[in-house]
Amino acid sequence: MALDFKKSTNEPKKIIDEADKLTLKLAEKANKFDLLQTDSLTRLPSVFALNSTIEAFDRKKYDQNTVVICIYIDLKGVKAINDSLGHDKGDEYIKEGGLALSSCFRSGDRADVIYHLSSESANTSPVHRQHFDGDEYIVLFTCSPDVVNEVNIKIRGRLEETKKSTSSKVTNKPIDYRYGVSSQQLPSTDISNQEFFKSLIDAADINLNKQRKNS
Repeated sequence: MALDFKKSTNEPKKIIDEADKLTLKLAEKANKFDLLQTDSLTRLPSVFALNSTIEAFDRKKYDQNTVVICIYIDLKGVKAINDSLGHDKGDEYIKEGGLALSSCFRSGDRADVIYHLSSESANTSPVHRQHFDGDEYIVLFTCSPDVVNEVNIKIRGRLEETKKSTSSKVTNKPIDYRYGVSSQQLPSTDISNQEFFKSLIDAADINLNKQRKNS
């Protein structure tokens, strides 16, 4: 039986071509994943990044008494700006709010990270919040239990100082926001990361809603 040299010669090339296509697809997928980690408007970590943080959170690396603090922040006045000046100006205001809060919570300070909760990615969040409106942010960080009160006072001081010291080019007024804070000790039980962070974020959201009702 004669060998089909033509077919044999082309076979490795076909395999290489298929491998190249697969590599390209994987690279595109990885690049898309990286892009999704950053919110396109504010350039802050997105809800996708929040999801990744929660999934990757390794409680074994922390002391069992470690406390996780969550700050749920609502930027005030976005709807009024959208209605009166248009959504482009509303987007500018959201970006200004993100910058102001970024300066308030410095990267690496107690490992705090601020996430912008855009409405487009709400359904991807493990905390299953359906009301992300694009004007909300979450800050997460850890501390030891003996400094929780001190940290809470410092947080509120920073936020109030940022309100006073920042001015919006869109409104020519101080950038204003409400916020709710919650803290929980890392659980010793087998509760999942998703359940733990959902409970933490829900508690901060409840405290934020109390501010909404009082303002």
